[in-house]
Amino acid sequence: MEAIAPDNAPYAEAERSGNRLTIRARSSTAGQMLHTMEDLLACVKVAEDAFRAAR
Repeated sequence: MEAIAPDNAPYAEAERSGNRLTIRARSSTAGQMLHTMEDLLACVKVAEDAFRAAR
């Protein structure tokens, strides 16, 4: 969740419950939503890769 924190406001909110991360996003256009989700998913991928490398 910390990996996406700098990029999510004000377009998305994240909530963690155990090992589940829930992201609620909003935007005024489909293009803006696509850009927001691409950015969030890229940050999640980097966090996953770093976690795997650290094991």
